[in-house]
Amino acid sequence: MIRNKKILIFGGIALLILVLGVIVYSLVPRASLKLSVAPGEVQLSINNATKESVKNGTVLHIKPGEYTFTVSRDEFDSYTTKQTIKNGQAAELLVALTPLTSAAKQLLADDASQAIVQRFHGKIITAQVDQLTKAYPILSVLPLQERLYSIDSCPSQKYPNDTTKIALCVTETDSSVNEYALAAIRQKGFNPDDYEVIFLIQNATQSEYDAD
Repeated sequence: MIRNKKILIFGGIALLILVLGVIVYSLVPRASLKLSVAPGEVQLSINNATKESVKNGTVLHIKPGEYTFTVSRDEFDSYTTKQTIKNGQAAELLVALTPLTSAAKQLLADDASQAIVQRFHGKIITAQVDQLTKAYPILSVLPLQERLYSIDSCPSQKYPNDTTKIALCVTETDSSVNEYALAAIRQKGFNPDDYEVIFLIQNATQSEYDAD
């Protein structure tokens, strides 16, 4: 009977330790980070620490927080990005390095690398579109088509080398409809003074620059 009692006591202690372990484990902040990288093997530096060789598909278990990741490899441009990882998140580091040599390009020729390259550049394009839409809310209603004019977005002439800047191009049959086009912009709830407006008439360009 004493032996049975000891077994019960030890069993209860073991169960208590197990429960406490589960509780502690559940309270410790943790997250995972999947590496989707091209080429298939790169050097990874986290928060400017020593570089380590990692492979595509590797999953790292890290603490939640803000991180700076630098991905590099010989004969490629290095890439640095910042990322905030939340507790419990299954995050992904998606990076396709830019090749600098013909040999480097060959390292991106496999199907896995090409899939990552397409995803990476698609992500960049999506981010650029989101940035433009936020900076230029009028994009949500463009193009505007009328009988005597049309209004659409076009490259900025005021900032020709800045891809984050765009203009409104008003293509019209005659300059007499300028005010009608500007009125149409106002009717959509936007102030034309907030945009760079370019008037295009029969291949002749008249530009009107306003404050961004």
